[in-house]
Amino acid sequence: MKIDDSKRARAALKTYFAKNAIPTADQFAQLIDSTLNQRDDGFVKGPSDPLSIEAVGDDIGYKKAINFYMSFADADPAWSISLRPRAVTGVPLSATPAWSVIDAAGNSRLAINAATGNVGIGTVTPNDKLEVAGRVRAGAMTIGPWPANPAGYVFVGSNFLDQSQPGNYALLQGTGIEGGTTYLNSPSHLNIRINNSDRVVVDSDVTLTASLNLASSDLYFTETAHNHTGRGNVLGHAAIENDGGAYNALMILGRNTQAGGFNRVVKLWDRLEIFGALDMHGDIAINDKHAFRGTGDGWLRLNQDGAYTAGTHTPGLFAPMSLNVGGFRGWATNPGNGSAFIAGDLLVGGHIGAMNLGPGPKTPGWGGGMHTYDLEVEATAWVRNGVQTGARDLAEIYFATDALEAGDVVALADHGDEAIAPTTAARDPRVIGIVSTEPGLLLGSLHFDEEPRDDGLLPHPVALLGCVPCKVTDEGGPIRRGDLLTTASRPGHAMRAAPDDQRPGTIIGKALGALAAGDGRIDVFVMLR
Repeated sequence: MKIDDSKRARAALKTYFAKNAIPTADQFAQLIDSTLNQRDDGFVKGPSDPLSIEAVGDDIGYKKAINFYMSFADADPAWSISLRPRAVTGVPLSATPAWSVIDAAGNSRLAINAATGNVGIGTVTPNDKLEVAGRVRAGAMTIGPWPANPAGYVFVGSNFLDQSQPGNYALLQGTGIEGGTTYLNSPSHLNIRINNSDRVVVDSDVTLTASLNLASSDLYFTETAHNHTGRGNVLGHAAIENDGGAYNALMILGRNTQAGGFNRVVKLWDRLEIFGALDMHGDIAINDKHAFRGTGDGWLRLNQDGAYTAGTHTPGLFAPMSLNVGGFRGWATNPGNGSAFIAGDLLVGGHIGAMNLGPGPKTPGWGGGMHTYDLEVEATAWVRNGVQTGARDLAEIYFATDALEAGDVVALADHGDEAIAPTTAARDPRVIGIVSTEPGLLLGSLHFDEEPRDDGLLPHPVALLGCVPCKVTDEGGPIRRGDLLTTASRPGHAMRAAPDDQRPGTIIGKALGALAAGDGRIDVFVMLR
């Protein structure tokens, strides 16, 4: 703080009024200025009021009432009492009416909010009667941000532990991406007690010292030496047991339903998912009517009750009204490993999905049936209604000496009985179609082999009818939608057919697109005439 050099110390002022001295007006002024003045200095002491101090500064300033200095030689006060501390240090517009102790940098360390009366430590806008922006330590307990990740957790811990270590907390509550997650921790053991008696002990394992009751049903976890004829067979009880005897397995023993017997029942109310093998040593009843017969001749059979006596089979014989899967020993009626044999008709009430496709429709308006990829029919396919394909053409396989491109206009070749080739003459009467891009219905597809034939000819689908992309040129002038097209002299291209030169056998189809100039590719409706 800079001291006003015009102000004199008391010793200097006394010399002005020594014996026989005649003080000047300036010296009298120095004496008066060295005293406190209620109007000029903001201090008031009324007859019946305590000392009153007026804060300085405007409404966006700190409104400081008192500054405390370690030394007046310091540039800033060590502490100040402010009546408008700032919620954000350095932002004047964040000034908030409150009584606050602020540090040299302007940070509020303690504040009483004027509007709410709430007390804040590290904040001037506390939302509760006491809000601390940081950790709180009271006696042997610390509550606040977790040291290793202060932005992500708050914790409760003991002050007798090193709280900078990751494991030294009692309770940890996630606030960031782990918000809503609570961790309970102990350096050694975690004991849950009821009536001062341990009921759950957690160390390296979880130990239950009493029964775990779930919806009035007992779930028993017994010692490893417990035999499967033990507690789980008590009438009316069920158990999960780690068998240490003959079975050497974790056992689920169902609830006994008859006195003195072992007719155990395990009921599952939702669904059972098994990620592994299922070994069945007996029959499985379904609605007390059908059963999987699990023993006998190696077949897995779904049999109508009455087809076989429970647990018995006739080897090699298909049971009436049964599904027989995966037989062996080469019987004449054996469908083979991995196959299914159905002696009668197969009636499916819903849809069928094949080739790893779901049974649901891909095309809107599909009426149901089979959803698959390729469908191979060895004999005649009878279709009562229409056959629907994608937006493609009707094509047939023809063969060429050289590879052709989709969209090529082709004609019968000069050589070979089957060969075709790209057209090379204008208005060629031998034209037969356009090489299809992706036909919807393909005739002669058994000849569409991937390998060349012995005569070296390559198969190509030629569009005979429908919409197909076609190579075109402006040799006959600009092409407009609806123009009839014929072959051009440019190989494999079509051009506009002049109205007065449309000879029979030379028209390929009708343009569905337009070409102003040059070469291009447009959709053409194939209609040879």
